[in-house]
Amino acid sequence: MKPASRRLQFGLRTMLVGVTLTGVYLAWRMHDPERSTIQAIRAAGGEVHFGYQMPSTSSTYISVAMLPEFHYFPIVVVSHHGTKDPPALTAREILFRPGSEHQVRLVELKFEDFTPELAERLQSLSELREIVVEMPGGMLAMDSPAGKKLAALEEQLPGKVYPVVLREE
Repeated sequence: MKPASRRLQFGLRTMLVGVTLTGVYLAWRMHDPERSTIQAIRAAGGEVHFGYQMPSTSSTYISVAMLPEFHYFPIVVVSHHGTKDPPALTAREILFRPGSEHQVRLVELKFEDFTPELAERLQSLSELREIVVEMPGGMLAMDSPAGKKLAALEEQLPGKVYPVVLREE
């Protein structure tokens, strides 16, 4: 049997391979594909809500005679039921990936700030459930340029675009 001091020895090549593999792993781990999208949303004047905040929307519709060639938008309040600050990461989340509660669930953007490039970037958010699009008014003609832009957004991000009139909480 080898002495204890000989068992813990290793060669320079082994150490270099170990350091290289550790560096590659850390580079892969530190890459966050959502970070650039979050920065683009905030640069456009939007807000981002994460899973730990437990964001939700509550709607109020105003009952009026609705013409078929118009979009009508509800009045909405976005509220949070979770913590304001992110919870501490567990050891598993530090080593691998943070859980879904650390990922984007809801995005708020003004309609005029929404671009096709931003809509394309939003598709990279895996846990995104809702995009609250603040409209300039309570209704919009479907055949207007803005109505066509909204229809294109709804087609590009099916089931996620929620055009609304926001009301502050």
